[in-house]
Amino acid sequence: MIKLKPIRFDGKLKGGSTKPWSVSCIDENSSDYDLIPCVVKLFTPNNMAQSFHIAKEFICSELAREFDLDTPETFVVDLGDPDFRETLAPADLKELQLKYQGATFCSRLVNASLVTPGLRKATFSISDCATLFAFDCMIMNADRGGHHNKANLLLDDDGFILIDHELCLHFIDSDSEDAYQVVVNEFANSRWPTIYLHHLFYSRLKSYKGQKKDLFDTFREYLNRMDVKRVEILIEELKIYGISVGRTDRLIHYLYSLKQNSNKYCLIMSNLIA
Repeated sequence: MIKLKPIRFDGKLKGGSTKPWSVSCIDENSSDYDLIPCVVKLFTPNNMAQSFHIAKEFICSELAREFDLDTPETFVVDLGDPDFRETLAPADLKELQLKYQGATFCSRLVNASLVTPGLRKATFSISDCATLFAFDCMIMNADRGGHHNKANLLLDDDGFILIDHELCLHFIDSDSEDAYQVVVNEFANSRWPTIYLHHLFYSRLKSYKGQKKDLFDTFREYLNRMDVKRVEILIEELKIYGISVGRTDRLIHYLYSLKQNSNKYCLIMSNLIA
Protein backbone atom coordinates (compact mmCIF):
# COMPACT_ATOMS: atom_id res chain seq x y z
CA MET A 1 0.00 0.00 0.00
CA ILE A 2 1.40 3.38 -1.04
CA LYS A 3 1.04 6.48 1.11
CA LEU A 4 0.89 9.76 -0.78
CA LYS A 5 1.69 13.30 0.32
CA PRO A 6 -1.01 15.85 -0.55
CA ILE A 7 0.39 18.83 -2.46
CA ARG A 8 -2.41 20.88 -4.01
CA PHE A 9 -6.17 21.24 -3.52
CA ASP A 10 -7.73 21.27 -7.01
CA GLY A 11 -11.37 21.82 -6.10
CA LYS A 12 -14.49 19.99 -5.00
CA LEU A 13 -16.05 17.18 -7.01
CA LYS A 14 -19.69 16.28 -7.40
CA GLY A 15 -20.66 13.63 -4.91
CA GLY A 16 -22.90 12.63 -2.07
CA SER A 17 -22.59 13.43 1.60
CA THR A 18 -18.81 12.84 1.63
CA LYS A 19 -18.18 15.92 -0.61
CA PRO A 20 -15.00 14.56 -2.25
CA TRP A 21 -12.02 16.77 -2.96
CA SER A 22 -9.73 16.66 -5.96
CA VAL A 23 -6.18 16.71 -4.61
CA SER A 24 -2.86 16.42 -6.42
CA CYS A 25 -0.42 14.23 -4.51
CA ILE A 26 3.06 12.79 -4.84
CA ASP A 27 4.67 9.52 -3.85
CA GLU A 28 7.68 10.63 -1.83
CA ASN A 29 9.28 7.21 -2.28
CA SER A 30 9.21 7.56 -6.05
CA SER A 31 12.14 9.05 -7.96
CA ASP A 32 10.07 11.15 -10.38
CA TYR A 33 7.72 13.04 -7.99
CA ASP A 34 5.04 13.21 -10.69
CA LEU A 35 1.77 14.65 -9.47
CA ILE A 36 -0.95 12.05 -9.02
CA PRO A 37 -4.51 13.42 -9.37
CA CYS A 38 -6.65 11.88 -6.62
CA VAL A 39 -10.15 11.82 -5.24
CA VAL A 40 -10.34 12.07 -1.44
CA LYS A 41 -13.64 11.59 0.39
CA LEU A 42 -14.17 13.75 3.45
CA PHE A 43 -15.78 11.49 5.99
CA THR A 44 -17.15 13.04 9.17
CA PRO A 45 -16.35 11.84 12.69
CA ASN A 46 -19.98 10.70 12.85
CA ASN A 47 -19.51 8.63 9.68
CA MET A 48 -16.58 6.88 11.29
CA ALA A 49 -18.42 6.33 14.57
CA GLN A 50 -21.23 4.55 12.74
CA SER A 51 -19.21 2.42 10.34
CA PHE A 52 -15.71 1.59 9.13
CA HIS A 53 -16.03 3.47 5.85
CA ILE A 54 -12.32 3.88 5.14
CA ALA A 55 -11.43 0.23 5.69
CA LYS A 56 -14.38 -0.89 3.57
CA GLU A 57 -13.26 1.25 0.64
CA PHE A 58 -9.82 -0.37 0.69
CA ILE A 59 -11.08 -3.90 1.28
CA CYS A 60 -13.73 -3.84 -1.43
CA SER A 61 -11.32 -2.37 -3.96
CA GLU A 62 -8.92 -5.20 -3.19
CA LEU A 63 -11.69 -7.77 -3.54
CA ALA A 64 -12.81 -6.25 -6.86
CA ARG A 65 -9.35 -6.88 -8.27
CA GLU A 66 -9.63 -10.53 -7.25
CA PHE A 67 -12.59 -10.78 -9.65
CA ASP A 68 -10.91 -8.80 -12.44
CA LEU A 69 -13.31 -5.92 -11.87
CA ASP A 70 -11.79 -2.55 -12.63
CA THR A 71 -11.48 -0.05 -9.81
CA PRO A 72 -9.30 3.08 -9.54
CA GLU A 73 -5.85 2.68 -8.04
CA THR A 74 -6.00 3.25 -4.28
CA PHE A 75 -3.67 5.03 -1.87
CA VAL A 76 -3.41 6.19 1.73
CA VAL A 77 -3.31 9.94 2.30
CA ASP A 78 -3.52 12.26 5.32
CA LEU A 79 -4.90 15.71 4.55
CA GLY A 80 -3.70 16.79 7.98
CA ASP A 81 -0.26 17.25 6.45
CA PRO A 82 0.90 20.69 7.74
CA ASP A 83 2.42 21.77 4.41
CA PHE A 84 -0.81 20.97 2.58
CA ARG A 85 -2.98 22.76 5.10
CA GLU A 86 -0.94 25.92 4.70
CA THR A 87 -1.97 26.06 1.03
CA LEU A 88 -5.72 26.01 1.77
CA ALA A 89 -8.04 28.99 1.74
CA PRO A 90 -9.54 29.74 5.17
CA ALA A 91 -13.00 28.39 4.22
CA ASP A 92 -11.54 25.13 2.89
CA LEU A 93 -9.33 24.72 5.95
CA LYS A 94 -12.33 25.25 8.22
CA GLU A 95 -14.29 22.60 6.32
CA LEU A 96 -11.40 20.15 6.56
CA GLN A 97 -11.06 20.70 10.30
CA LEU A 98 -14.64 19.50 10.79
CA LYS A 99 -13.90 16.18 9.06
CA TYR A 100 -12.31 12.97 10.26
CA GLN A 101 -8.64 13.49 11.01
CA GLY A 102 -6.03 10.90 10.12
CA ALA A 103 -4.94 8.53 7.37
CA THR A 104 -7.74 7.96 4.91
CA PHE A 105 -8.70 6.45 1.56
CA CYS A 106 -8.01 8.11 -1.74
CA SER A 107 -8.13 6.87 -5.31
CA ARG A 108 -6.62 7.99 -8.58
CA LEU A 109 -8.84 10.40 -10.49
CA VAL A 110 -9.76 8.61 -13.72
CA ASN A 111 -10.97 9.96 -17.03
CA ALA A 112 -14.38 8.29 -17.17
CA SER A 113 -18.06 9.14 -17.23
CA LEU A 114 -20.55 8.46 -14.48
CA VAL A 115 -23.06 5.82 -15.55
CA THR A 116 -26.51 7.33 -16.01
CA PRO A 117 -29.89 5.56 -16.15
CA GLY A 118 -29.88 5.86 -19.93
CA LEU A 119 -26.66 3.87 -20.19
CA ARG A 120 -27.61 1.05 -17.84
CA LYS A 121 -29.56 -1.10 -20.30
CA ALA A 122 -27.50 -0.84 -23.45
CA THR A 123 -23.89 -0.56 -22.32
CA PHE A 124 -23.09 -3.72 -20.38
CA SER A 125 -23.19 -7.34 -21.53
CA ILE A 126 -25.42 -9.70 -19.59
CA SER A 127 -22.38 -11.66 -18.41
CA ASP A 128 -20.77 -8.48 -17.05
CA CYS A 129 -24.03 -7.64 -15.28
CA ALA A 130 -24.12 -11.11 -13.71
CA THR A 131 -20.54 -10.92 -12.46
CA LEU A 132 -21.06 -7.49 -10.90
CA PHE A 133 -24.36 -8.60 -9.37
CA ALA A 134 -22.72 -11.63 -7.73
CA PHE A 135 -19.82 -9.49 -6.50
CA ASP A 136 -22.10 -6.86 -4.98
CA CYS A 137 -24.17 -9.55 -3.29
CA MET A 138 -20.96 -10.99 -1.87
CA ILE A 139 -19.85 -7.65 -0.38
CA MET A 140 -23.42 -6.78 0.70
CA ASN A 141 -23.36 -3.58 -1.36
CA ALA A 142 -26.38 -1.44 -0.50
CA ASP A 143 -25.34 1.36 -2.82
CA ARG A 144 -25.22 0.02 -6.40
CA GLY A 145 -28.76 0.97 -7.26
CA GLY A 146 -30.27 0.85 -3.81
CA HIS A 147 -32.89 3.20 -2.41
CA HIS A 148 -31.03 6.24 -3.78
CA ASN A 149 -30.87 4.72 -7.28
CA LYS A 150 -27.16 5.49 -7.64
CA ALA A 151 -25.09 3.43 -10.08
CA ASN A 152 -21.72 4.12 -8.44
CA LEU A 153 -20.11 3.03 -11.68
CA LEU A 154 -17.88 4.91 -14.06
CA LEU A 155 -17.59 4.07 -17.74
CA ASP A 156 -14.61 4.40 -20.06
CA ASP A 157 -13.60 2.80 -23.36
CA ASP A 158 -12.60 -0.43 -21.60
CA GLY A 159 -15.82 -0.94 -19.63
CA PHE A 160 -17.13 -0.13 -16.19
CA ILE A 161 -15.12 1.02 -13.18
CA LEU A 162 -16.37 0.36 -9.65
CA ILE A 163 -16.42 3.18 -7.08
CA ASP A 164 -17.92 3.97 -3.67
CA HIS A 165 -17.96 0.96 -1.34
CA GLU A 166 -18.31 2.52 2.10
CA LEU A 167 -21.82 1.09 2.55
CA CYS A 168 -20.75 -2.55 2.16
CA LEU A 169 -19.97 -5.35 4.62
CA HIS A 170 -22.38 -4.14 7.30
CA PHE A 171 -21.73 -7.18 9.47
CA ILE A 172 -18.26 -5.96 10.50
CA ASP A 173 -19.66 -2.78 12.09
CA SER A 174 -20.89 -4.07 15.43
CA ASP A 175 -19.56 -6.28 18.19
CA SER A 176 -22.94 -8.00 18.14
CA GLU A 177 -23.06 -11.21 16.10
CA ASP A 178 -26.70 -10.66 15.07
CA ALA A 179 -26.15 -9.13 11.63
CA TYR A 180 -23.51 -11.67 10.71
CA GLN A 181 -25.64 -14.55 11.94
CA VAL A 182 -28.43 -13.47 9.59
CA VAL A 183 -26.06 -13.80 6.64
CA VAL A 184 -24.76 -17.17 7.86
CA ASN A 185 -28.27 -18.51 8.33
CA GLU A 186 -29.43 -17.29 4.92
CA PHE A 187 -26.48 -18.97 3.24
CA ALA A 188 -27.01 -22.19 5.18
CA ASN A 189 -30.60 -22.25 3.91
CA SER A 190 -29.58 -21.46 0.31
CA ARG A 191 -31.04 -17.96 0.45
CA TRP A 192 -29.59 -14.48 0.38
CA PRO A 193 -30.41 -11.22 2.21
CA THR A 194 -32.95 -9.26 0.17
CA ILE A 195 -30.58 -6.37 -0.45
CA TYR A 196 -30.19 -7.80 -3.97
CA LEU A 197 -33.72 -6.71 -4.92
CA HIS A 198 -32.55 -3.11 -5.28
CA HIS A 199 -29.40 -3.86 -7.25
CA LEU A 200 -28.71 -1.88 -10.40
CA PHE A 201 -28.86 -4.95 -12.66
CA TYR A 202 -31.32 -7.19 -10.83
CA SER A 203 -34.31 -6.38 -13.05
CA ARG A 204 -32.31 -6.92 -16.23
CA LEU A 205 -30.99 -10.27 -15.01
CA LYS A 206 -34.40 -11.35 -13.77
CA SER A 207 -36.10 -10.53 -17.09
CA TYR A 208 -33.33 -11.93 -19.29
CA LYS A 209 -34.79 -14.45 -21.75
CA GLY A 210 -31.57 -16.15 -22.74
CA GLN A 211 -29.73 -19.06 -21.15
CA LYS A 212 -29.13 -18.25 -17.48
CA LYS A 213 -27.49 -21.37 -16.11
CA ASP A 214 -23.97 -20.34 -17.15
CA LEU A 215 -24.15 -16.64 -16.25
CA PHE A 216 -22.17 -17.02 -13.02
CA ASP A 217 -19.51 -19.41 -14.34
CA THR A 218 -16.92 -16.64 -14.66
CA PHE A 219 -17.63 -15.42 -11.13
CA ARG A 220 -17.31 -18.99 -9.83
CA GLU A 221 -13.87 -19.36 -11.40
CA TYR A 222 -12.66 -16.18 -9.75
CA LEU A 223 -14.23 -17.13 -6.42
CA ASN A 224 -12.42 -20.46 -6.50
CA ARG A 225 -9.11 -18.64 -7.01
CA MET A 226 -9.79 -15.76 -4.62
CA ASP A 227 -6.68 -15.04 -2.53
CA VAL A 228 -8.13 -14.30 0.90
CA LYS A 229 -4.62 -13.97 2.29
CA ARG A 230 -4.19 -10.75 0.30
CA VAL A 231 -7.17 -9.31 2.16
CA GLU A 232 -5.71 -10.40 5.48
CA ILE A 233 -2.41 -8.68 4.64
CA LEU A 234 -4.27 -5.52 3.61
CA ILE A 235 -6.17 -5.45 6.90
CA GLU A 236 -2.89 -5.60 8.85
CA GLU A 237 -1.50 -2.74 6.74
CA LEU A 238 -4.59 -0.64 7.48
CA LYS A 239 -4.03 -1.18 11.19
CA ILE A 240 -0.45 0.06 10.86
CA TYR A 241 -1.81 3.33 9.43
CA GLY A 242 -4.23 3.64 12.35
CA ILE A 243 -7.29 2.88 10.21
CA SER A 244 -10.01 1.10 12.17
CA VAL A 245 -11.13 -2.14 10.51
CA GLY A 246 -14.03 -3.42 12.62
CA ARG A 247 -14.76 -7.12 13.04
CA THR A 248 -12.77 -8.24 10.03
CA ASP A 249 -12.26 -11.63 11.66
CA ARG A 250 -15.84 -12.30 10.56
CA LEU A 251 -15.07 -11.07 7.07
CA ILE A 252 -12.13 -13.46 6.65
CA HIS A 253 -14.19 -16.41 7.88
CA TYR A 254 -16.99 -15.37 5.52
CA LEU A 255 -14.72 -15.13 2.48
CA TYR A 256 -13.16 -18.53 3.14
CA SER A 257 -16.63 -20.02 3.54
CA LEU A 258 -17.82 -18.63 0.20
CA LYS A 259 -14.65 -19.80 -1.52
CA GLN A 260 -15.05 -23.31 -0.14
CA ASN A 261 -18.71 -23.35 -1.19
CA SER A 262 -18.47 -21.53 -4.52
CA ASN A 263 -20.89 -23.87 -6.29
CA LYS A 264 -23.53 -23.30 -3.64
CA TYR A 265 -23.06 -19.53 -3.71
CA CYS A 266 -23.41 -19.36 -7.50
CA LEU A 267 -26.45 -21.62 -7.40
CA ILE A 268 -28.05 -19.20 -4.94
CA MET A 269 -27.24 -16.35 -7.34
CA SER A 270 -28.86 -18.28 -10.19
CA ASN A 271 -31.96 -18.91 -8.11
CA LEU A 272 -32.27 -15.19 -7.29
CA ILE A 273 -32.69 -14.33 -10.96
CA ALA A 274 -34.60 -17.46 -12.08
